[in-house]
Amino acid sequence: MARPGQTPGLPKDWKARCRKVKLRDKATCRRCGFPATGSDAHIDHVLARRIASARRLHAMSNLALLCGMCHAFKTHTVEPALYRGDVQSFERFLAVIGDPIPSSSTISRAYQRIRELQNGQG
Repeated sequence: MARPGQTPGLPKDWKARCRKVKLRDKATCRRCGFPATGSDAHIDHVLARRIASARRLHAMSNLALLCGMCHAFKTHTVEPALYRGDVQSFERFLAVIGDPIPSSSTISRAYQRIRELQNGQG
């Protein structure tokens, strides 16, 4: 399945948010635990920008530091599985990256958004 929806832009303070996430996550990939610095440090939206609610989209709880390999894995494996309705793969990813993660109500709204997009309602 192609990625549903449209990707909103980044906020004006994106670079400042990235610095905060790197500090919070101690320059360490939250998935594999290896150092993630320089060009190998990717700030990931846990709930993809296409499906997260606008209000919580760029919240610190929806941002995670990932190394390049883990970011690619999430983008090319976890997200497509979620778009197909495979919630379990996404929840396994959440369990691995640990806290902070989006609230259960935010995640539920994202699942609803995926269902709407799958049914052509978005």
